[in-house]
Amino acid sequence: MDNTASQPIVVLVHGLWMNGSEMQLLGLRLRNLGYQTLFFRYRSVHAHVTQSSHELWLFLQRHFGSDMRHAPEGQVHLVCHSLGGMVALDMLHRHPEARIGRMVALGTPFRGNVAAKKIAQWSWGRMALGRSLHRALDGSGFTHVPTGREIGILAGDRSLLGAGRSLWGIGEANDGNVAVSETYLEGAKAHRTLPVIHMGLVFSEQALAMVHRFLQTGHFE
Repeated sequence: MDNTASQPIVVLVHGLWMNGSEMQLLGLRLRNLGYQTLFFRYRSVHAHVTQSSHELWLFLQRHFGSDMRHAPEGQVHLVCHSLGGMVALDMLHRHPEARIGRMVALGTPFRGNVAAKKIAQWSWGRMALGRSLHRALDGSGFTHVPTGREIGILAGDRSLLGAGRSLWGIGEANDGNVAVSETYLEGAKAHRTLPVIHMGLVFSEQALAMVHRFLQTGHFE
């Protein structure tokens, strides 16, 4: 008998300028907690979020069949870092038929990103950000949870410079790249702030425990 058939599945979605390698430790820890893991990779700079969200939908279909008909009900979850949360949110809006259980976003600037807008003032910055600005980091994407979805959000409030400062001059509580206020999403079921930097949300054991709890119960407590 295949014991993995009853295991919940987590699809991990990386952030801007990443390729998913940085999510491997989180994936390993989730497997140790009894999850199966899949890693979705996309072109964070060279593709619009809407295109990446479509590719995420195709990725899910390849693994679970057309319209995800072979996905176990409520047992396929999404755990996303930074820009990956916008990719996943866009997919959920466009595909209400997707059989997704719960989603946790780690440091996702759903309300746009001041740091990205400041970088985009420079030609090198626009090149570095590429198409991630459109309907995503510029704040023009979806800003609310699709009907019937359960989304939990974890934000960080420690920057490398400390005291609410960052290299980008954010000037309020932030994780070095994303302000806490930018991570709020209308209709989210839970939101918590942890004392970690942006990448720390992927590596933090406290964040791991809260991700696990939310996927299991729909709450961080």
